[in-house]
Amino acid sequence: MSSIEAAPDAATQPSQQSYVIQGREVRLPVVVRDATAAVAFYLVAADAAQALMPPALRIARLLPGRTLCSIGAMEYKDGDLGRYHEIAITFFVHERGARAVPFVGPVLGLMRGSLAAYIHRLPVDGEFTCEAGTTIWGFPKVVNELSFTTQDGIQTAVLRADGQDVLSQSMP
Repeated sequence: MSSIEAAPDAATQPSQQSYVIQGREVRLPVVVRDATAAVAFYLVAADAAQALMPPALRIARLLPGRTLCSIGAMEYKDGDLGRYHEIAITFFVHERGARAVPFVGPVLGLMRGSLAAYIHRLPVDGEFTCEAGTTIWGFPKVVNELSFTTQDGIQTAVLRADGQDVLSQSMP
């Protein structure tokens, strides 16, 4: 387990807060200099998605019985956290009790960029970025086997957990 501590100057420069993760200092804001992302949106069963949510959240239904799930495959090539791969599985949500006009409200929220996103899973392929993401930002990162390949202009991301294929997504 690594130690986590605020840098001595963090109190005088709050925008320059830093953490020590596995013996490496990580200063905020973290900079990503080169990365690629392939993100797809899928219409999925809203009731099945709701079963994955914590009690405080309610799935945003974009169509009767349907919601959006986004799956993003990110390849961080150069950044303050190093080189790593990540797959984000995300749903759009409302807080329980929040008023929302059925169907129209979520669509307008999505168009305006005001609809909240809930990251359900965030597998990565490195211990360092996993610990940094969970410690600094509270992301639900876990370490899994990820592979990214590109052939004939098509990027394929594969997620494996416990020796089993879990997800494969191919996109131009």
